[in-house]
Amino acid sequence: MFKKVWVIIIIFFIWGANAQYRPLDGYGFYLGHTFFKSDFGARNDMKTNLANNGVVGGGRFYFNFFPYSMNFASHFRPYAEVGFVYARLDHVGKWIEGPPSPSKTKLKAMHANPLLFGINLGLEYHLQDLRSYNFNTLAGIYRFNPYVGIYLGGHYYQSNIYSDLGDITNPFEENIIVYPRFINKVYYKPGFSFAAGIKTGINYQLNDYTQLYLETKFTWYSSDKIDGLDVNDTGDKFHDWTVSQLFGVLSLMY
Repeated sequence: MFKKVWVIIIIFFIWGANAQYRPLDGYGFYLGHTFFKSDFGARNDMKTNLANNGVVGGGRFYFNFFPYSMNFASHFRPYAEVGFVYARLDHVGKWIEGPPSPSKTKLKAMHANPLLFGINLGLEYHLQDLRSYNFNTLAGIYRFNPYVGIYLGGHYYQSNIYSDLGDITNPFEENIIVYPRFINKVYYKPGFSFAAGIKTGINYQLNDYTQLYLETKFTWYSSDKIDGLDVNDTGDKFHDWTVSQLFGVLSLMY
């Protein structure tokens, strides 16, 4: 699957270069924070929402395949990005609160540090006309350009799930140290997941060649094993997903 994704990106480069338009509008980097929603913790629980989080980062490349005389180039901007997600997951919330018990001890001892690395291909729609969006002609609030976007991608992941009570990868120990609901539901091998998402953000034109942007993105993963748990019962209604807030710097090319 990785080979297919890279082939698509290479085609984007070749297409842009042969079109004799600006093949690369800009490139940059971003870093931010993410809330990781998974089988860890309790649903709709504020403690879970705050505790299970991590960091995101990556590089982004914007392409232009169309002449600026076309209306599409006025507001739409395709891009590719390579990025990572790293999180710390714990069982928190109502299931571990109250008087101590063997089950609560097993839940408290279970942790995961999922790591994802992958590629996204996406499209942004910008409110202001991109053809006239430059430092010399804009002033004040008009240097801000809100946008929304969609994207699809593929990601390699490693759950890095473990227990403080013993070796969670050992079937004999698993029956002793793992909370009953998760016995035979632990997945510690690496895997691949498709991803789809939506996002919204705002650009700020800092100078002729530099933009800053703030962005919030929601990403849904096709796999429910990214966190190392896939219970697949009536209480497991959703696959793993993240909500990320990031800050980025974009260098424009003319």
